[in-house]
Amino acid sequence: MSSSTEPLQTATGGGLPEGATWALNLLARPWTPHLLLLLAQRPTRYRDLHTALPAMSTAVLTGRLRTLTDAGLVCRRLVDGDPGVHYEATAVGAALARPLANLAATAATLYGVAR
Repeated sequence: MSSSTEPLQTATGGGLPEGATWALNLLARPWTPHLLLLLAQRPTRYRDLHTALPAMSTAVLTGRLRTLTDAGLVCRRLVDGDPGVHYEATAVGAALARPLANLAATAATLYGVAR
């Protein structure tokens, strides 16, 4: 164990680059990682997202999609011949989803060990 007298860096911005703080604060919101992981897989309709995450209210789903879209992590688009709106991860959203997928896989592996 280190006995350094230097202050610890915190996840609230102390010593972290501004972009890291922005991403961590955004991804720490409930359901946001779930949505980003789903949308990084393929473009998905609103109703299919709601079906995939039935415990998430429609109000929260709408709000999270708006937040992710405003942040540039998700885009909303109409598809010819399809009456529904599709959401998909942007390149930036997909890049942030990769470490989330690794975290989820590691957590799933360790879950039984930690219990």
